[in-house]
Amino acid sequence: MFGNSGALNGYPFEGAFVSAPVDRSLAPTFYNPVPSVLASPGALRAAPGGTLQGRFGWAGADGLVRNTRLAPGDTIGIVKPFRSSSGADVVGYGWTWQTWDSVARAFRVRQGLGVNLIASGPFWVRFAGGAYTGEPVYASLLDGSAVSGPAAGCELTPWVVSSNGPPGNLAIISTSAFFGA
Repeated sequence: MFGNSGALNGYPFEGAFVSAPVDRSLAPTFYNPVPSVLASPGALRAAPGGTLQGRFGWAGADGLVRNTRLAPGDTIGIVKPFRSSSGADVVGYGWTWQTWDSVARAFRVRQGLGVNLIASGPFWVRFAGGAYTGEPVYASLLDGSAVSGPAAGCELTPWVVSSNGPPGNLAIISTSAFFGA
């Protein structure tokens, strides 16, 4: 499955929807509206140096999305990765719209290219320190990575951990999950 589905060749990937969006008749669709962060005039674009996909990103007033927050008014969301089986990820001879960042272990959208920032929903994200169901999700202000529970240098997000995950692996987060009495 590709596009907005939650799996690539049957496996979830960082930043993917947990399940494919559905239309009113509950049929899978790749055109279902999702709560995207609104862009300034024009479109949201990857900041200089690029923007990591599947991580938290902040949209600035300049229309650039960074994996770090620069100003208190920046809007947070998940940088939605795009996957294609058609080779549509090529933007010019020998150039793709993304590069692999071996340090961050994530794909990076090349600077200046369009970025889709999602404001809410259920996603697969990677937790370096593991994830624990019911914990609030924090975003690292250093690189936009997800953190389960409070930590220094992190910002509280509207997401909550919805599945356990061992360190370095994927877990589900959601803005609509509820845990409690």
